[in-house]
Amino acid sequence: MLERGELSQVTANAELADRLMATARQHLASVRLLADSDPYLAYVAVYDAIRKALSALLQIQGSALRHLAGIWRSCTPCRRSSARRWAPSSAPSTGSG
Repeated sequence: MLERGELSQVTANAELADRLMATARQHLASVRLLADSDPYLAYVAVYDAIRKALSALLQIQGSALRHLAGIWRSCTPCRRSSARRWAPSSAPSTGSG
């Protein structure tokens, strides 16, 4: 990723990494509360928790993502996984009928 220009080198910041991990943990606690009542919002919270935990890992190593959109486009397995997950046949039921 560094060679493709998707990452930039930054000064490692343990305090920022700790804050990102704390936020990721808060998001996961929210997922537990939301999972039954609002699975779509719970999914967003899981996604954000993962994104923040990975950002913390990069931060502690002295790296940061340049732009997430470009990386998403270049990650074919990510796009395929997301498309399967949100296909109409696999979408969570809203309970409305």
